[in-house]
Amino acid sequence: MSFLLNKHFLRILANLLVLASVFILPWWTLFLLSIFFLFYFHLYLEAVLVAWFFDILYSTESWFLGMYWVTFVMFLIFLLSEFLKRKIIFIND
Repeated sequence: MSFLLNKHFLRILANLLVLASVFILPWWTLFLLSIFFLFYFHLYLEAVLVAWFFDILYSTESWFLGMYWVTFVMFLIFLLSEFLKRKIIFIND
């Protein structure tokens, strides 16, 4: 049972959950899950990758950044989260 508390195992479960949410859940749930995991895990680049995958599947051509605007926004949120994680002190009990 100790493997369930392992950070790598939790990260794999989070990746599977986010990847499944691309197909099953509404877009805003995917967005909120990705933002939560961006702050929970260190360097959660999978959020940007899943946003890119979401753009490939569902986006249409638009005037703002072509069809990759979700990827661009998620990348900006990724940069912001990494900056904020360095400024905020987290206490692990």
